[in-house]
Amino acid sequence: MQKIRVPSKYNNKTLITYLLDAYPNLTQNTIYKTLRKKDIRINNIKISENQTIHENDEITIYISDDILFSQKIEIKKIYEDQNILIIDKPYEIEITNSKNNQQTLTQILQKEYTYIEPCHRLDRNTSRTNNLRKRPRNTINTPTKIQKQRNTKRIYMYSTWNIKTKRSNT
Repeated sequence: MQKIRVPSKYNNKTLITYLLDAYPNLTQNTIYKTLRKKDIRINNIKISENQTIHENDEITIYISDDILFSQKIEIKKIYEDQNILIIDKPYEIEITNSKNNQQTLTQILQKEYTYIEPCHRLDRNTSRTNNLRKRPRNTINTPTKIQKQRNTKRIYMYSTWNIKTKRSNT
C-alpha cells in the first residue's frame, strides 16, 4: 500500500496519467484492474474508474510494492533480424497474461518493439531461449520454418534433490 499526495503539477489531470508518471513500472492494465477491484482511493473514497485529480488529493493505492517498484529485468538477446528475435527468457517471468499483475515478457519487449509476439510459451519457472515474431504471422513465418527444418537444438536441464518422503505400508 502506498499513500501519496498529488503535486500541483498534476492538478486537473487524470488519475491514470499521474500514476503512470509516478510509477513507471506500472502498466495501464494493472491500473484498470486495480480500479475494477476498487483498490484505489482518493481522499479515502473508493473509486472504480479513472477520475480527475486535484492538488493535495491523497491517493491510496493497494498494489504490491513489488509491482510498484519492481527492478528492471534484463533480457539477453541471442539473435535478432528484421523478422525474429530470439532471447534468453529469465526465470520467474510470464511470457503473456500474468495472473498476479507482474510485468510479462511481451509487455517489457513492447516498450522497445512496435510488434512482438511469442512463437511458443514457456512456464514462468522455466528459463531458456524463446522465439518471438517481430512481424504479424501472416507476413512472415520464419521461426516456424527454423523449427521445422530442425536447425535448432533443444537441451533440457533439470535438478533433483534427495527429499525423503514417507512411504506407506501398503
